[in-house]
Amino acid sequence: MSTPHSPTDRETIFQRGLEAYRAGQHYEAHEFWEELWQDEEDDERRRFLQALIQIASAMHKILHDVGPRGSLRLLDRAIEWLDPLGDTYDGMRVAALRAGVRRCRDEIARLLEAGRHDLDRAFVPPIERAGGS
Repeated sequence: MSTPHSPTDRETIFQRGLEAYRAGQHYEAHEFWEELWQDEEDDERRRFLQALIQIASAMHKILHDVGPRGSLRLLDRAIEWLDPLGDTYDGMRVAALRAGVRRCRDEIARLLEAGRHDLDRAFVPPIERAGGS
């Protein structure tokens, strides 16, 4: 197990993951958040980070045609982790994220059913802070 990060370092790493995700660098976002997840001691926070990791991984899979069917399972699991959380969690807009994940998952299922995997990036679920950027 790695040395736990300070709260300031954790916020910096989380923000880097958020910036990577928003820039379409989903694999990199996954890596930042996984670094936090590995030494997180709070179970609820671990589940939240796991959901973000799974969403980022799903976006990487579908957008880069790396096992696009796996993106459905990842999004289903992310929804399971997000469902028990309130509308906001740790300053993040979880209700909007849940809705975005479900919308994205439905679109991916529709595309795959049609033999396609060209997800429009407008369907990438938004990961946003409550009250702004």
